[in-house]
Amino acid sequence: MKVLFTHERFMPDFGGGGELIVYDRVRGMLEHGADVRVLVAGDTALGDYREVPVKRLGIRRHAMNLAVRAVMREARGVDLIHTFTYNGALPSIIAAKLLGIPIVCEFLGLFGSEWLGMKGPVVGRAYRRWERMLLRLPWDRAIFLSDFSHADAVQLGAKPERCVTLEPAVDTGQFKPADKKDDYVLFVGKFEQRKGIDDLIAVAQALPDIEFRAIGWTEDFERLRPRISPNLYLQSLPRGPALFDAFARAPIFLFPSRKETFGLVVREAMAAGCAIVSTSELEFRGTKVAAGDTRRMIEAIRMFRDDPALASRLGHENRELAVAHNRNATLAHQLAIYDEVLSQRRAEPARGAKNAGEAAGIGSHLAQKTKK
Repeated sequence: MKVLFTHERFMPDFGGGGELIVYDRVRGMLEHGADVRVLVAGDTALGDYREVPVKRLGIRRHAMNLAVRAVMREARGVDLIHTFTYNGALPSIIAAKLLGIPIVCEFLGLFGSEWLGMKGPVVGRAYRRWERMLLRLPWDRAIFLSDFSHADAVQLGAKPERCVTLEPAVDTGQFKPADKKDDYVLFVGKFEQRKGIDDLIAVAQALPDIEFRAIGWTEDFERLRPRISPNLYLQSLPRGPALFDAFARAPIFLFPSRKETFGLVVREAMAAGCAIVSTSELEFRGTKVAAGDTRRMIEAIRMFRDDPALASRLGHENRELAVAHNRNATLAHQLAIYDEVLSQRRAEPARGAKNAGEAAGIGSHLAQKTKK
């Protein structure tokens, strides 16, 4: 099988958990023996990544939306295109329709009205319209990271018969509990409003006798600095042994995100044997809280801190849940999605006119949206 993967970034160019998911999808296909190509925006000097051959276009990631010809060049001769939101999706579907190649799109983000808080009322509305337009394009399959993201997509206008859920797996060999846990609460993620950084700061201030470690990154550290209490330690760590060790030794993981399509760090914390306090809609053992409910977060952290046996038992149960979502099962599901798409395409009559019409329709729809 020959598969072209398109995205705006590829490791080591990193913007968040999405790039880890893209890499894992690509790596799985390589291990399966597929002929894989990867096309992304970004710095050409980064070159290939580990075992993955990568073609980088040397353009900014938003300019990827205009890279239809580049996608068409790379897509010739492949069986299927697997693209990802946001900026690589549009050129990929236009190229796929013009070439008559099946295409699946994996939605790494799905934020709906949360865009307004993330980008402001004017720019946020534009992002929300763009996201909704991508959902409604004629993908052979639209892939979502969780059942709750899948349900949100259908509510926003995606066609149910074309939607599937494909949960990402975590490497439970890297993320595993230490023999002995330390005494701190861990947060991992970008230091931004959507991830709940303001709630983390408030909770740490309310629990001055408990150590909090926050691992992540931000472009606006100076805004946060005056509110950082002495018991909250912020640091940036590359993905590697030090990060895995921080997960392994943490008994409690706090993740108060406002909106997630999956929440990969929650599953990683589960694999590391942490009791979870989170807004996440994933299944976990711990305390599920509402976004912004810092009082409940404080109560839950205090309870687990004061009862380490309870935190340990919940962490053990979380480890078992995470191990059940292994990479082999995820890859098998990914291959099943591809096989279903290719089988349906082979069973259809000639699609040339239909593909051309769909490509023209996408262009017309985009032009109307731009005028608005």
